[in-house]
Amino acid sequence: MTAPGTEQTQLLAPLTETAYTVPRVNLLPPEIIETRRFRRTQKLLALCVIGAVASVGGLYWMAQNRADTAAAELAVAQAETTRLKAEEAKYAEVPRIIAQVDAATAARDEALFTNVAWYRYLNDLALTYPDAVWLENFTASVAAPGGVSGAAPVPVAGSNPLASPGFGTVTFTGTAMQHSDVASWLDVLASTKGFADAYFTNSSRTQIDGTDVVNFTSQVVVTGDALWDRYEGEAR
Repeated sequence: MTAPGTEQTQLLAPLTETAYTVPRVNLLPPEIIETRRFRRTQKLLALCVIGAVASVGGLYWMAQNRADTAAAELAVAQAETTRLKAEEAKYAEVPRIIAQVDAATAARDEALFTNVAWYRYLNDLALTYPDAVWLENFTASVAAPGGVSGAAPVPVAGSNPLASPGFGTVTFTGTAMQHSDVASWLDVLASTKGFADAYFTNSSRTQIDGTDVVNFTSQVVVTGDALWDRYEGEAR
């Protein structure tokens, strides 16, 4: 005989559940499965094609945009070139005029390089030569340029072999009261800028209206200081 309450205790005992795995079986035909896979592949390929088309379109747009920009810049450059050519036509005569000015300048420089400001020397000599000396004549010669336009004149020497070489000579003839006056005249020549190695080539006594005088011929070498300054436009 069961003790009272025992059956009740057994009825209240917890019940345990057992988990079972239910097998899954795909009953779809293989054709349907393959069709679904093919459709998924088609969708992926379509997305790839759309992406490629979009990329090509973007690249084409960028290239077209750059081409339009380049065409616009080319049009601007061509317009500027046309304008500059029109401006160039206005100054077509400038090179010819510049060439003429250069030729005139070269001719002036060559002419002035061998030019001596004789007016200055005549004025200075008139104020400084001795009272007992009278000049009758003078002959001047200056060497030509050395064969090249603008080149310095070729140095020459006077008749005195001991004289310094210069760019020309000046020969004076005159009359003096005494030989000492001739010496004073040579001192004046020696102290004149642009002259060097003053000396007399002959000196002889004679009479004029019963008065003893000395006829003389003197020569001086013309140095570079006597040449006209072609750059400053004034005598050195």
